[in-house]
Amino acid sequence: MRTKLLYFFLMIVLAWTSAAQNAMVECNEVLIKTIMEDLFSPPVASRIHLNANAAAYEVYAKRNPQIKSFSKFSHMPPVAAPDKKIDHDIAATVAFVNSGKSFIYTEDHLNAFMSSREARWSKREDQELVKNSVAYGEKVANHVIEWSKGDNYGYTRTLQRYVLIDTPGAWKPTPPEYHRGLEPNWFMIRQVILPKDSFISFRNHDPYSEDKNSRCYQLMDSVYKKWKTLTPQEKAIALYWDDNPATTISQGHTMYVEKKPSPLGHWLKLTGQILQAKKFTNEQSAIVYTRACVAAYDAFINCWNVKYKLNTIRPETYIHRLIDPDFKPLIETPPFPEYTSGHSTVSGAVATVLDLSFPKVGKFTDNSQIMLGMKPRSFLTFRQAAMEASISRFYSGIHIHTALREGERMGKLIGEQTWKVMK
Repeated sequence: MRTKLLYFFLMIVLAWTSAAQNAMVECNEVLIKTIMEDLFSPPVASRIHLNANAAAYEVYAKRNPQIKSFSKFSHMPPVAAPDKKIDHDIAATVAFVNSGKSFIYTEDHLNAFMSSREARWSKREDQELVKNSVAYGEKVANHVIEWSKGDNYGYTRTLQRYVLIDTPGAWKPTPPEYHRGLEPNWFMIRQVILPKDSFISFRNHDPYSEDKNSRCYQLMDSVYKKWKTLTPQEKAIALYWDDNPATTISQGHTMYVEKKPSPLGHWLKLTGQILQAKKFTNEQSAIVYTRACVAAYDAFINCWNVKYKLNTIRPETYIHRLIDPDFKPLIETPPFPEYTSGHSTVSGAVATVLDLSFPKVGKFTDNSQIMLGMKPRSFLTFRQAAMEASISRFYSGIHIHTALREGERMGKLIGEQTWKVMK
């Protein structure tokens, strides 16, 4: 019995050691945890993930000419090549952490991670190489941070927040917090793949109507009818892909916030599992992570452009007013307009990039939500996972079908464009 326990313990240690060898996976896991603690909104979280991963990616682009530098397809000026011999894995880790730290509030997790890395590096004999690598990583991080200052994020912080429009069919805040519209100016953020002020064209959704024979009413009523007939499997899917970074929970007189990964955080955790299983190197991992982040980042910008141009009412508001005042979605309705679905757009974009990055992935299992007490879910393709993430919003009671379909279409186009320019 003791031998079996010892063997089991050794297997755990070996598995942990193997997992710890991929610095890029570790970096992303720590950043996801930090973003959860700091409660960044999904669009802002995508910006943090992008800049941290871009810094690591640029380090490897200086070693491998097959990797397209951001200067080749975005607005980033070229990064100077190292003038001394370096360890690119060390430099990429430093670049990721230093860049990531400049966009967050809580540095504890990244500092602890970096301390553990520095302790490991201090035992190496080639300390001059380590020193040069750290210095170059810091240099690249500073380069990316400076580049980020031109993305209009700071400017959008100075603009007026969302102003309610008192017209039929316009978006209104929803319970329980009745937050103001989130990031109404996000469409102004500079994109990576698409040119400035250029967006994926969107299809006009069905006009607002309270007529029971109208397309609008039928779409909203279908959300209500599904809510009344949800199966246990559909409820499980809805909760699995909730991905609301800050869900307000009320129990009697007590109210607290439940923290979860953002939609992109969920996809990056899933990506990390595949990278570990496939034994990808740090360089290969940096490429995949950065492609996913670029796709998600541009997807949020394009989606938010549609959301606030159309400014459409949420099913929760419509159903309360016209169908059933006791309707309560399975998950909290996010504080921004309905059309088009953010999760559908982002999931479609990231899944497209991942399917192209792992063309023969085979059946895989997503364990990322175990930390929230949920059972793993298995898929045959990333697109299948994205489609499930999309339909989860209908099961949840927060989106109509057409918002999902349009998000899926836009996301796929953005993912394909990302792959085209970065492959």
